[in-house]
Amino acid sequence: GAYKFVSWNPQEKMVLEANPEYWVPGVPKIKSVTLRPIGEATTRMVALETGDVDIADHLPPSQTKKLLAEGLKVIPTQPNGYNMITFNQTKAPFNDRRVREAMTLALNRSEIVEFVWYGQNLLLNSPIIPDSWAYEPRVKNYGQDIQRAKELLAEAGYPNGFEFQLSLEADENVKKFVEIAQQQWLQIGLKGNMVAKEWGAFFNDITSGKYEVCAWQSLDQKDPDVPLYRMFHSSNWAPNGYNWIFYKNPELDDILFKARTTLDREKRKELYSKAQLILSEDFVCLFLAEYKKFIGTSSAVEGFYYSPYDYLRPLLTATISGK
Repeated sequence: GAYKFVSWNPQEKMVLEANPEYWVPGVPKIKSVTLRPIGEATTRMVALETGDVDIADHLPPSQTKKLLAEGLKVIPTQPNGYNMITFNQTKAPFNDRRVREAMTLALNRSEIVEFVWYGQNLLLNSPIIPDSWAYEPRVKNYGQDIQRAKELLAEAGYPNGFEFQLSLEADENVKKFVEIAQQQWLQIGLKGNMVAKEWGAFFNDITSGKYEVCAWQSLDQKDPDVPLYRMFHSSNWAPNGYNWIFYKNPELDDILFKARTTLDREKRKELYSKAQLILSEDFVCLFLAEYKKFIGTSSAVEGFYYSPYDYLRPLLTATISGK
């Protein structure tokens, strides 16, 4: 690769140096790279502002204007996933479509997206982002309808609502949208008790089915097969696959299998359109917003871009004046 490993101090830093034998002449231009894990987004931002770091990943959307005003650079990434709330459909009452619909209609998703992402991320109604060739625009955009949500809960046998566990990764943006959802669900008598864990513990809980409702971010949109077949085909039930929603629909299974076994893009698009409509009409998940990150750099950094699949490749042609 372009860089060689030098040293690693767990929870502190990893140091890499340019590989002089790299096959592309003249790169990388940055000869030494230090990678530092900084968990809090606000701490990363301060490190960038003070010059302690040259590049900072995953900055708070609310602070992008401030950083630009300070002469720093902000790079919004291309959407590459989505923020969502999912229901464990092996557990009552979340295996009841009426409950899932009520929980969806109780939320003002547009308000959540505006408050958490400051209008910089698009509202989503599907696991396929609008930039994708497979996106289906006919998927319904469900607005808030408190009265209908209450009626649905009563029909399902929960006229007074219920309490449930709301699991999430300890991520600042996820926590923000979960807190708003909690407040809005109270309007229909639902009390979500938040349980936030670091990624490893959270991932273990959801893949083993030890959750009721969870909030998280999916980051992979290379091909529609990834977010659809991997997440919703019944052959991929966790813990052996990524369907930790434990959703099973033979019609959807057939559609997704056909879509991954044909090379005809128009045929695939038709099949993926059907799949998105099924997921929407069955209220399988509660989609909120596209996943998009904001990366900040010092004014001295030139030629840096973002790659969703390779953190080091953007450094190949980047330069930092004075270093």
